Order: sequence, then C-alpha cells, then structure tokens
Amino acid sequence: MQQIHWAVSQQTGYKAVDGKRFPLHDRIEDVHYPVNEADHFTSQYGHQVFVMADGHAGSMAPNFFVSKVNAEVLKILDEKDYDFGLPEMQQEIADRITQVFKLADAEYTAIKVNEYQTWIANKCPSHQKPVDDGCTLMVNIVGHGWIMNCNVGDSRTVIGCQRNLWEPVFASADHNMAHAQKAYDIYVRGGKFLNPFTTTLVAVQLEDPATRGDEPFHELAHTRLYRPLNDAIKTVGCSHRRTLNLSGTMGDLLFKIEPAVLVPTPDITFIRLEQGSQYCMVMATDGLWDHLNAPHVEVQNCQVLEYIARVKELDVYVDDLPSLEETSSTCSLNNKAWLQQSCAKLCDREGDPSFFTPNLPRYDDCTVLVAYIECP
Repeated sequence: MQQIHWAVSQQTGYKAVDGKRFPLHDRIEDVHYPVNEADHFTSQYGHQVFVMADGHAGSMAPNFFVSKVNAEVLKILDEKDYDFGLPEMQQEIADRITQVFKLADAEYTAIKVNEYQTWIANKCPSHQKPVDDGCTLMVNIVGHGWIMNCNVGDSRTVIGCQRNLWEPVFASADHNMAHAQKAYDIYVRGGKFLNPFTTTLVAVQLEDPATRGDEPFHELAHTRLYRPLNDAIKTVGCSHRRTLNLSGTMGDLLFKIEPAVLVPTPDITFIRLEQGSQYCMVMATDGLWDHLNAPHVEVQNCQVLEYIARVKELDVYVDDLPSLEETSSTCSLNNKAWLQQSCAKLCDREGDPSFFTPNLPRYDDCTVLVAYIECP
C-alpha cells in the first residue's frame, strides 16, 4: 500500500513598492482542498483526492468549484473500488469526472445568469453589478499505484520519480492561448484573439490539430480571448469587454453564454506508479510558474523538482522553518518537514533571486502543494 505525505502553503498576491507589500485583494483567490489532514479527502476504498483552483476577478468561483467537484468526485469513488489499470475503468471514471466538470460549470453559469437577471430586474445601481469571475481547476486522484490527473486552465501538476535525480514523468499542459486543441476549439466556436499591445484582433486561419498535430499555435502566444457582443450577451447583461489569457476555464459567464466559445472539458491522464519507487507530486497555481526565472515549461518543471530535492537533502526540521506570510499545513511533521519547507520556500517568490525572477512590481497569489508518494 502506497504511503502519501503532503504539505501545502499559500501566499496572497501583492504589489511591491519601495520594499513594502500592498495586497492585490482582500482575500486570496487561490483555493485548495484538503487544507489539513482532518479534512475528508479519502474515499472508502483508499483513493485520495487533491483539488486546486486559481480564481480571477474574485474568489466565489474557485470556492464553488473546489467544494462542488471535490464532493462529487469522492461520491463517485465511494461507489466502487476503481482499478485504474483496467482500460474500461479508466474510460468509465474519465467520462464521469468529465461530466462532473461540465455539470458544475453549467450550475455556476446558471447562478451567474440569475444574478445578472436579478440585477437588471431590480434596476440596481452599476456599483452593485454582479462579478463575472472564473478559475482554473485541477484534480489529482492518488491511489492503488496510480495518479489520475484532471486539468482545466494553467495551474499545473508535475510528477517526478526519484531515480539518480528527480526525473519528471508527467506534467499537465497549460491551457494558454497557444494550446493547439483549445485554441482551435475557440476558433471554430467563433471566439476572437486579441493582441493586448495594439488592442486589435489577430487574423488567423487555424488548421485542425487532428491533421496538423499538437504543435502550439505560436502566433497566438500572449494574445487574449475576446468575444464580440451579440443578442444573447445583451439579454444576460454581462459586459462583453472582458478578455482572458486562458483557453480553458471554469466559470467566466461571458464565454459560456450559448453558443459558448469555451468548454470546461478537462484533460485527463492516468500515470502509473512503479512499485519500489518514490514520487513527488507538485500542484501549483501560476503564481509559482509565472515567477520562475526559467522561460520554458520543461525547464521550469525540472527546476522545481530539483529545488524540492535540495530542500529534502538539507534534512530540515519544524523549528528551522522560516517565519513567512504563508499558511502551511502538513500530514506528517516527524520526518517530512522538508515538504512544508519546500512549499514555504516555493511560495516566497522574493526569497531566492537565483530561482525566481527578481524585482518584480507585482506578485500573483501563489499556492503550492507537494506530496511525497512511496510505492513499496
């Protein structure tokens, strides 16, 4: 039976001015579950569920989706002992969790539509206009020698195996504007790509990845998703002036009003864990990845795993943990304090100028969860 030890830390985003920090918002817009070992995140058959979301424009969406999806996934896992080694069970659980994502997104969309309709019907002032918010969402199910990764957005999961070094064996794909399949789906659904520097639309003719392949659409890097105003948007009442730098999200009503230009379909991958091996699973919002000094995803993934390995080699103890702003939790403090140390250090983006891009004017919310998995 595999053993899992984990820790998690957060740091609220801020602006850095003359050595002082000014919070970006009243409360952090990253949400994760579990928060500590007392939380219910293990199914009756032993699968453990880790969920994380990175909100934008507010904290309502990430709180809703983490709570809703965690409960629904655990409900499914409690029904029977899923063997992820069987292709038919992989297909069944993937279909069911995809449906969980879609139904949760539809429910949230309905909530937001009702908010806007109520605001219009009551002729409320503009400062009471509802917020059109959304979030990323990733779920990792760990158990019985497997990890099932489900991902929407650009929060990222990286899994490393301890061999001579920590070698990456899996990384989820960021749903940015260059993502081949996601960008093509937006294109065929009528979404537009905006150049944020010139505020002009980018004229494109995108080829189907089924024939072109999964090479990113590099010409769309750094663009933003834009949706022209139509009668359906006017009827709902939300603004069409919002743009997104993501090709996959949960929530974000503007882009989900039918006919939707974004769909909440998660990427789902099953990762086999070898007996006799040790694994490190890192779940983090873009508050980590976007602040690293390495520009390329593959290098970032290796850097983070190597950083955690160095902390582990230091053999630190709880009393040695720095006094940082972050909140931290861990399931084992006896001999796994390095997990808590790793999370705390990775959230402190001004702490190591050799690892992070130094002297930035703005630091996003950051959440890092690190799990150490031993497979006897």
